[in-house]
Amino acid sequence: SLRVLLHAVVLCAACEDQYRKSSTGGCAKCATHTWLLWVQLALVVLLGTVLVIGGVRVLKLDARQDLVVTVNGMRKQHLSTLLMGVLMGNLQIMAQTTLVFQDKVIPPQYRSMVETSEAINVTPLFSWLQFACLGLSSNVSSFYWQFTFYAVLPFAVAAGFMCLEYARNKGVHLQRSPSRPRRVTSVEESERDTQSYEEWCNLLGGVLGYILVLLHPTCATYMFQLFRCRLVYDHGKQYWLELDHTVECFTSQWWAFAGVSIVVIGVFVFGLPCAIAIVVHYLKGLKKMKNVHSRVTLYVPREELEAVEGSAAGEEVDNPLYRHVDKETGMQTMLEPVYEKDDKAATALAHPRVASMIGPYITPFKRQYYSWAAYDMLRKVLQTSMVTIVQLIDNKYDVLYGCTVTALALALHAHNGPYASQLVNFFQTLVLALQLMTSIIYLGEEHVFGSLMSQVCGMALILAQCTLSAAIAYCMILDLAERYHHTLEEYRGRASAMLLGASQLYNSPRCPSTSHGKEPPSIACEMANNDSYVADIIEHENEEEYHKHLQTKASCKTWQLNPLIDEE
Repeated sequence: SLRVLLHAVVLCAACEDQYRKSSTGGCAKCATHTWLLWVQLALVVLLGTVLVIGGVRVLKLDARQDLVVTVNGMRKQHLSTLLMGVLMGNLQIMAQTTLVFQDKVIPPQYRSMVETSEAINVTPLFSWLQFACLGLSSNVSSFYWQFTFYAVLPFAVAAGFMCLEYARNKGVHLQRSPSRPRRVTSVEESERDTQSYEEWCNLLGGVLGYILVLLHPTCATYMFQLFRCRLVYDHGKQYWLELDHTVECFTSQWWAFAGVSIVVIGVFVFGLPCAIAIVVHYLKGLKKMKNVHSRVTLYVPREELEAVEGSAAGEEVDNPLYRHVDKETGMQTMLEPVYEKDDKAATALAHPRVASMIGPYITPFKRQYYSWAAYDMLRKVLQTSMVTIVQLIDNKYDVLYGCTVTALALALHAHNGPYASQLVNFFQTLVLALQLMTSIIYLGEEHVFGSLMSQVCGMALILAQCTLSAAIAYCMILDLAERYHHTLEEYRGRASAMLLGASQLYNSPRCPSTSHGKEPPSIACEMANNDSYVADIIEHENEEEYHKHLQTKASCKTWQLNPLIDEE
């Protein structure tokens, strides 16, 4: 028929030279000056680099302030970070749902909004940067370029993670090697550099893990979309790809990419969530651990070594134990805070290195739902990518399948409430409810709704999405503002406490007796016996302040043994 013929012509149409394929599937003329395209590409790369560096610095600040190992072995995570994850996950599902249901009747206003939200999936960059106009994809289909990008990127990130682990182990070994030429003047500075290096490596490992989670839904969708082909010619039995009408299916090139797709689906799409669930389950069962947070080397004169050992060895302060390891010369003493606790909360997940790798997948959730991140990744795959399998079986039930999966996910989340924050649970429930409403509207558009009802539903979806996104963004802004003021007040409080303690210690006499010879310096002794003050000194690695603390504490103990000290 004429309709089939016109449809075949549209499917087989391709863009000519000096034209590129736009995000809407049509052809657009390339820019006249090619150097402008290269400048555009360079600006995008520069912007991405700045964003990555800024994100790393923010995460580094978080790691120093709140993302630390606490007594119960868990790391705190900011509410704004979790809300950002909920918002980005919603945008991902919006874009991927529209991609897999592109042949369905979708309200035009809502489709335009979703195409704007596709920026979260990096896909529009292939059209916006005009790779075809740069001569980089003249002999290869644009879909194959995008497919290759999403297939290679997870393994590139995994290779980067392995290189990072190798560099971490090698760098720590070299920095602690006795034969390494030291640019620092003390062992304390060397240990501090080593600890900072380990923190940076752990941080970058967490960033790579976050990139994998961000790319997981989009990568899964593209791997499955390769198998979504449509029969165009009944007699010639020619099949063409739905996402790119210039790609013919079941050719030698298509089978090569299909083999790559199967490997990525097995190793990354389903392998990553299963690996996270297995690792979390294994680490959760390790009930006892020993975690050395940091090391502080103190240089103590020989005559004061005995007083140091008597005042601090074996003393328990806020759970960490401070023990001294004497060097062979006897001229220095190493203060090593050791955290050891046999409790259900103190599992191997409390280790800083383990927490940096697996922490982003467990910290948002309650203790009994540590594996929820793996389920959440699989849920997104079932909502979007697995629709392709249903479409291959029967195209009539794909939207109904999407409604069923979303409804089950909504009921499961509302019943369990896996997030530790009730606000995050509330917003995630609203997001799933909105996704269910979207699937129901898709189903109604296909069978029931008319043009007027389609416009009303499209405007309702836009209003609901904008309201929910604005509410999440508002809560994020409030949390960031509160966090800023809290951090500022915390730094001011610490600075005031340190200045007050230092002034009291400096103004107190070295000799424990006062002018009357009967009363000790009560303020100095009280500060010396304050465990939180000692812990704060050690946390900031203030060697000079801790040295004065030991002297004052030893003097106070001497006065307690012999209160009638001669003024001489």
